[in-house]
Amino acid sequence: MLSGVLHELIIWSICREITLENFAFFTLHGLAVLVETNVTRNQRRHDPWALLWCRLAFMTFMTLTARLFVAPFVRHDFLSPLHITYTFTT
Repeated sequence: MLSGVLHELIIWSICREITLENFAFFTLHGLAVLVETNVTRNQRRHDPWALLWCRLAFMTFMTLTARLFVAPFVRHDFLSPLHITYTFTT
C-alpha cells in the first residue's frame, strides 16, 4: 500500500490530480500475494501443471489489472518531454 501512496504522490505532483488507480493496483496486488501464499503453501513445488496454472493465473491477473497502473500516466501524457518555458536573461 505504501508503494500505491508513493505512486499517487508522483501523479499528483505532476498532474495535480489524485486518481487512486495506482493505489488500487498495488492494494489488489498485495491481496493477491496474500491469497497466493495461502493457496500454494501446501502444493508440491515441482508439479509442472501446478506451475503452468500459477503462471497463467499471474499473467491473467496482470493483464486485467495493468490498466489501473498505466492509465493515469497515459491519460496525462506522462512520458512526453517536459516543455521548458523559462528563459534565462541577464
